Amino acid sequence: MSALELSALAAPERRSQTVEAPTVAALAEATAGLWLLGASAAVGVASTELMPQVVPGVWAVAVATFALTGPSFLVAHQYLDHRSPPQEVANAVALGYAAMGVAAGGFSPFVLLFATTSGQWFSALSIAVALSGMIGLSRVRTALVQVDPELHALARAWVLLAGAVALRLAADVAWTLGGAA
Repeated sequence: MSALELSALAAPERRSQTVEAPTVAALAEATAGLWLLGASAAVGVASTELMPQVVPGVWAVAVATFALTGPSFLVAHQYLDHRSPPQEVANAVALGYAAMGVAAGGFSPFVLLFATTSGQWFSALSIAVALSGMIGLSRVRTALVQVDPELHALARAWVLLAGAVALRLAADVAWTLGGAA
């Protein structure tokens, strides 16, 4: 066997796949799902002054989380010299936002149920936002590993960072809303 054949056997084949960017309709559906979740919780708010703050609060946490942590992941990706194109990484992050929004829209009926029947809109909203965020971040991690299997550790670190930022932003929103509730 020649040296070239031996090196081909020793080097594992990369199994990267491309990740398609979500369509504009999918991103619009995600945004509508996040706003719907906020509106579902707002139905149970007793204060008319607080109601307009609840509706965009869910969407603001989601967008701010991805806006604050997405660029840091792209920079780390380039700095560590990974071979996957940055556009694929950005597509993976956009898929996570889309998954999070769809999940939020799916949790809206449950939040609406608790908001209208028991007045537990704040608890139901907190649980729905946490679950939606976990679904979105797990979708990002899955898509990133699909783009480049070498991104496994970096994707895990980014998900932890994004989760910490989301918790901090959600705590600020909860402090504002909970204090007024």
